Amino acid sequence: MNRYQPSPAQFSTWLYTIAHNLVIDHYRRRRHPLLEGNEDNERVSADPAEDPEARLLADERRRRLYRAILELTDEQRLVIGYRFFYNLAIRDVAELMGKTEGAVKALQFRALQRLHRQLASEWKLP
Repeated sequence: MNRYQPSPAQFSTWLYTIAHNLVIDHYRRRRHPLLEGNEDNERVSADPAEDPEARLLADERRRRLYRAILELTDEQRLVIGYRFFYNLAIRDVAELMGKTEGAVKALQFRALQRLHRQLASEWKLP
């Protein structure tokens, strides 16, 4: 907090940037956390009534989605992370990335289209 200097940027953007950098550093140190099966990646509340086969299939789908996300461009991954992991508004993502809202919308659209193409056949998506 001592290093924060008021500027045209909003305080929340400054905090998001710090959080973003910490998350990137964390995952760089861990490499591919979702693929390694670490305890951190165990499901928090598994339904005991769920059959093992369904759980195995869900875990495999999660791994496949993770691999597909890794195939996105860096900017597309950032947009997907900000929008769906951090649940940020388009406006906030644009400010964080130094882009226009239209550019962020286009990046998100292309990223979701690419994920859909990669996963549609194996997940039987329309």
